[in-house]
Amino acid sequence: MGTLTLKDIINPGEETSFIHSDHYCISIIAFILNKLGLDEVFIVLKKTDMFYFVLACLSYLFLNLILASRLSYLVTKTGHEIKFRDVFLSHMGE
Repeated sequence: MGTLTLKDIINPGEETSFIHSDHYCISIIAFILNKLGLDEVFIVLKKTDMFYFVLACLSYLFLNLILASRLSYLVTKTGHEIKFRDVFLSHMGE
């Protein structure tokens, strides 16, 4: 079979646009800043223990590596070729 791209998986036969996800992300950030205010957000970030923050980021990265590996394996078993990078970036939300 031919090479399978991320666009074929998400929206076969159509152009893929991530504009909607960007709008959701910006809307959520704007809502939080509107409700709390920039000063309160910085106060909370200053109180955050960086060890746990970094640990959470690494856990999220590791989870996405595992999920991307699993999906890449399954798609490859169906006879399609897809780059691991594309699968990984789809899990990271690109």
